[in-house]
Amino acid sequence: MVATPLQLSLLQKSQPSPVKQLRDYQIQVVEEVCDFWDFGKKSVMLVSPTGSGKTLTAIHIIKKFVEQNQRNI
Repeated sequence: MVATPLQLSLLQKSQPSPVKQLRDYQIQVVEEVCDFWDFGKKSVMLVSPTGSGKTLTAIHIIKKFVEQNQRNI
């Protein structure tokens, strides 16, 4: 099956955007969460104001654990 130009256009628009870069305070949070996990602390709560990038920070934390072949996040 050959995709039509419209199908190709829709497919290109549906591709996920690259993961955005973290701000300095978000990088610090990612490092602190990883440190907590390294010391056996498995429960971490991230509290931050609206619009501060909690979801983006969580994505980077998950990405880091996946890259380290962690099975439980």
